[in-house]
This record gives sequence, C-alpha cells and structure tokens, in this order.
Amino acid sequence: MNKQLSSGATIFIIAGVAILALVALGLAGRDSHLPDPGPRTGRMAPPLVGKSVDGKEVNLADFKGKVVLINFWATWCKPCRMELPEIAKIHEKYKDRGLVVLGVAGDETPEPVQKFLKSNPLPFTNVYVTVDIGKGYEVRSLPTSVLIDKTGKVVFDIEAYDPKLDFGTLIEKYL
Repeated sequence: MNKQLSSGATIFIIAGVAILALVALGLAGRDSHLPDPGPRTGRMAPPLVGKSVDGKEVNLADFKGKVVLINFWATWCKPCRMELPEIAKIHEKYKDRGLVVLGVAGDETPEPVQKFLKSNPLPFTNVYVTVDIGKGYEVRSLPTSVLIDKTGKVVFDIEAYDPKLDFGTLIEKYL
C-alpha cells in the first residue's frame, strides 16, 4: 500500500512539474510588451462601409488579403490626438508591405474632422463613423484600435492609448 502511495505521489509530482513547465513555456513565448487581447479578438471582422473624408466610398471587404489596422478616434479625444501621429508612422513604415490603416472618426458631424485634418494631415484614409460601424465593432471608448489579419479575422484590439504598445512587433507577425 505504501508503494502505491509513493508511486502515486511521484506521478502527481511529475504531472505537476510538467504542467508548470508548459505554463512557463506558454508565458515565455508571449509578448510581454503587449496587453491581453481585447473583446473582439478571435472573431471575424464585422463589415465596415463608409464615406471617407474626401467623399470616396470605403469598404473593408476591398482590403481582403491585406492586414488592416482600424483606429477609432475623435477630434475631442486627447488620447486619440496623442496616438494619431504614432498611427501615421506605422502607416508610413508598413504601407509598402501590405498594411492598410483606416481611421474612423467618431465626431458627430464631418466639419470638426475636416478642420482637424487640415491642420493635422494624416497619410491614411479616414472614414466618418456611423451607428452601424460603432455597433458592429462594439466601440466603448476612444481610442480603440483593431488589427485584422489577411483572412479578415481580428487578431488584436485595444481600447486605450498605450504609448508603450509596440504595434510594429504585432503587425510584423501578420504581414
């Protein structure tokens, strides 16, 4: 009987060590500089259709096969205004490798967005938000950024401005 307990205890200890090793390996492979994925991660991206600031129709479906970063922002949102120059740098760095950046402006009317973009030009397409876009993406706070892979799946999203977030490392994985 004692022999069975000791071999049972040994198996239990070996199983525990194995589980701890697997957990440690999983955590070691995770990007420590990236926050946990947001609520949209893992789902297919909802449709996004709207008018750009310059009046052109923009449809997310037109970018299938490309990696897309959608940034929901507003002119009245200070963290958004702080983040936009970084989003512009990301666009410039990765646009030739297949990244598409879409800004979705959450102001109630187009006028403040047009005025803002005249004095703060952004090199990527900006779309006016509609109720459908807001509902489809479940935007609860600004800024919100959503990264979509080449298959149309949301692979990362964040509902905040985080100056420590390394979008480049994240985007590199999917290009």
